[in-house]
Amino acid sequence: MYLPSSRTSENRDLSAGPALLDSVKWVAAALPDRVGGLRRQASAVFDAWMPDPDERGSAVLIVSELLTNAAVHGRSIMELTLGLRHRDLEITVSDRGRPTNTISPMGSRPDEGGRGLDIVAALAAHVRTEQRHDGRRVRVRMELSRPPRSGGTGHPVQHSSRVPAHAR
Repeated sequence: MYLPSSRTSENRDLSAGPALLDSVKWVAAALPDRVGGLRRQASAVFDAWMPDPDERGSAVLIVSELLTNAAVHGRSIMELTLGLRHRDLEITVSDRGRPTNTISPMGSRPDEGGRGLDIVAALAAHVRTEQRHDGRRVRVRMELSRPPRSGGTGHPVQHSSRVPAHAR
């Protein structure tokens, strides 16, 4: 697992800076059983983009934590967007749509949850959470130790899982 040697508290906009080299986006129903598939798809993208295996592992863990939060606590639709900007990996997870009832998993203890964003903050250079009228968005930036392997097409690729009409 990659842990950065120093944390920054800078407050720069995540969308500022060099242009995106590559990006990919998935949209899915915000259900816990969708997290694994999206995590595997993100992992495949990280394999193509990131030469450092420890950083790839950290990025997958961030994606997993954020998607799990969106699926368990969020609204009916979740979006995962990955962006590559020079030596920065940007991970954005948002939920939107109609509110859902949040139910704690049966048998869960109060001390078992609530560490996801702490884990994300320990692995990332920058984390920003935005509460919006239609849901929440968490934007994360990881600084990569080596240049990415992307060809930098600059053309975003869109992927989506089928979202049931009642979830929209």
